[in-house]
Amino acid sequence: MSVAARLQLGDESFVGTNLARGNAPIKGTFSFFVQHAEGDAFSQAISTSSSYAGQSGTLLVTRAPCRFCVSSISATARSLGLAKPVIETPDGGVRYLYARDRADTGAVMGEPRATVVLERCGETSSPRSGLSPEEVAEAVRGLGGGHDVTLIISPEGIDERLMVAVDGSRAFLGLERPDGLLQFAVSDDYPRGEAQPFTIGSQESEIESRYLPDLTLITIKIVCGCRIADLHVCAR
Repeated sequence: MSVAARLQLGDESFVGTNLARGNAPIKGTFSFFVQHAEGDAFSQAISTSSSYAGQSGTLLVTRAPCRFCVSSISATARSLGLAKPVIETPDGGVRYLYARDRADTGAVMGEPRATVVLERCGETSSPRSGLSPEEVAEAVRGLGGGHDVTLIISPEGIDERLMVAVDGSRAFLGLERPDGLLQFAVSDDYPRGEAQPFTIGSQESEIESRYLPDLTLITIKIVCGCRIADLHVCAR
């Protein structure tokens, strides 16, 4: 699926597509962000080395961005010093960033209850609240074999959210918390550079295999009640 995004920063405009490859990673964002249309547009803006501090920024997209991109857009907008960044979607929706864009979970599995929301091919489910760790684990197991699905897990009383994206038998784990974004890596010893196609938010990306553990590994960690922050995490 072809996706495009136009980033308006003052008098400058940058058009990104999900066909972009070769962009340098943007510090503080998820590794695949620059391969999505939204990340491509921001990558172009950053490459100008211009200062956009204090300016407003509007991102117009042909498809609503996935949860991972929303987190990365917010982080990038903050790093650029944008004053009032917003996202406009094809249905006329407007999302104002900074207000409610924290999402995480290092502590998710250590907490007794959590709320989960499922994103599937651009559609978002109604929240399921008050779930126990075992019920959350069951929800993750239920994603096995799915394509382009993301489960967002929010622990009650914690300013964090864990995002588990699934494409077939593999998963990508993203954690957003007040001090930034993190992503789960299998091991430091895992071969670097090997990538495989993985679809998130209806946009196909090439993600290093070390960031795509088997879904059963993630399920086991959740069942055991481990904090994601206690696992090996690749920081910004």
